[in-house]
Amino acid sequence: MKDFRYFLKYLKPHRGKFVGGLVLCVIYGASSGAGIPLIMKNVLGGFFEQSPETFSWSEAFAMAALLPLVFTIRSVSGFVGGLLMAACGFRYLQALRQEIFDKLQLLPFAYFDRQAKGDLLSRILVDTQEVSYGIIDVSTEVRQPIQMAAALGFIFYTCAKHNLWSFLLVLAVTFPAVIIPIRLIARHLRRRARNCLEVASEITQSISENLGALREIRAYNLQKLQGKRFGESLDRSFVESIKLFKYQKLNQPLTEILSACVVSAIFLASLQVGITLDVFIAIGTAFFFCFDPVKKITKAYNNFERMRPAFERINGILQEPLVARDPDAPKTISSPKGQVSFKEVTFSYQHEPVLRNFSFSVTPNSSLALIGPSGAGKSTIINLLLRFYDADQGEIMVDGVNVCDLTRKHLRDQFTLVSQSPFLFNCSIFENIALSKSDATQEEVEEAAKKAQAHDFITALEQGYDTYVGDDGGRLSGGQRQRIALARAFLKPAPIVLLDEATSALDAESEQAVREALKQLMSQRSIIAISHRLSFIEHFDRIGVVNDGRLVGLGSHSELYGQNPLYTMLYDQYHSQGKDRTDSGVSDNQ
Repeated sequence: MKDFRYFLKYLKPHRGKFVGGLVLCVIYGASSGAGIPLIMKNVLGGFFEQSPETFSWSEAFAMAALLPLVFTIRSVSGFVGGLLMAACGFRYLQALRQEIFDKLQLLPFAYFDRQAKGDLLSRILVDTQEVSYGIIDVSTEVRQPIQMAAALGFIFYTCAKHNLWSFLLVLAVTFPAVIIPIRLIARHLRRRARNCLEVASEITQSISENLGALREIRAYNLQKLQGKRFGESLDRSFVESIKLFKYQKLNQPLTEILSACVVSAIFLASLQVGITLDVFIAIGTAFFFCFDPVKKITKAYNNFERMRPAFERINGILQEPLVARDPDAPKTISSPKGQVSFKEVTFSYQHEPVLRNFSFSVTPNSSLALIGPSGAGKSTIINLLLRFYDADQGEIMVDGVNVCDLTRKHLRDQFTLVSQSPFLFNCSIFENIALSKSDATQEEVEEAAKKAQAHDFITALEQGYDTYVGDDGGRLSGGQRQRIALARAFLKPAPIVLLDEATSALDAESEQAVREALKQLMSQRSIIAISHRLSFIEHFDRIGVVNDGRLVGLGSHSELYGQNPLYTMLYDQYHSQGKDRTDSGVSDNQ
């Protein structure tokens, strides 16, 4: 219950509506459980016991109008109260999804390494909806216990007034028989609900993977295999859904049968005590408004039990600790220059060493290229610089400040990143480029595109810079996507540029043009590049040779070639091929 109270904070901004809904639910329950039986006994019952001449038409009309008046109060309060509760529930869903989304923005990359994307999507979309609907059902059906309490209160009052204590004894003995099955079924319901959520997560993951790997699936003719696996997931979903449905629907007929038995027992008891017709009608009506809530409370309780596994899965995200936090008293870089240094940095990924006592430095407005075999740890250096991960040992400094002493936002403001597979959002080309500078003008965006050799192909499009690029830039070629990402780098006024295979998708002519533009950039910023194209990096100020997590060579091309065996081998291998290749044995996907 402590964890559930944590979730009640989402209702605080809407407590006015929530309290108003509760008040209306109280009115609904009181008018149903006590108001209608009271009219049946004291008004209608008294009306038929008298002769017709006793009442005038105006009195008869007033008495007759009481019943529709009570039903009007009951219906209006029930409708408006339910509407207010539903509004609170949907706001609850909105706030819950927002907090989960915001929490995901803060969780470390290591968390996503061990979580399936489809499972996270399922928790945000499916599980939150289960919790929201459970909250709506429970809060809306608050009126049912009030109605039942009012009805029981009326029965107790009537029985006490007419000395029908044996009648109350029968009620006290038989009524719990309706409640006991609810608890027994709820245990099975919770387990089946958890299984359904897990299968739903599996289905979401299957769809996510399928849509994200369309090329591979078609290229390797995996359509039938994918369809078979998806069908198996649907079969498991069917089995678990049927089991869940069985326990959900079992409560209602069982409750109705037991309620009918209780009513029969009460009927026999009423014959023994000899109550009058008006009292029997009033008590019978009260029993109707007493047992009807039992069914609805049972349904709400079932929904609550079905909600609990979803709540636990959501809570798993919200309670996930933020392993690396921003410092309480962060420092700032007041005069960015673009100086970077690694000092004896060691880093392991899932207990596998990636970098070992790694050290290097980059002076302002200079360029450093990193090359090495696959898995050497080159891209890990970029991940550590941006604090996607934190080093196990050593220091990483930017302009003389340890990166752990900076907020992540301030640290990442010092960098601009162009990766091998840049992500483009499904918006216009202008918006995709301007992501790196939110207040960029049209002229600034176009100038950045020109430097990245993207302006010509953009203006050739029918809508130019207003062209939507599609999901992950699907309407553009790989080279076009990469040049848009390069334009982001030219636009962002960051002192350090990180190029992670930034020219891998460019043809030779575009690469030459971008290289010339980068020369201008190098005079103003520091460049750290990872590239398979040795022709692109051989003119860098320095080249670092990385192997097995260590820096095994550092210098200019002329200093390394012939002196460093690994660099000499990679360079000769590259040029002996006679063309650029991205799979020359020096790729790195770490």
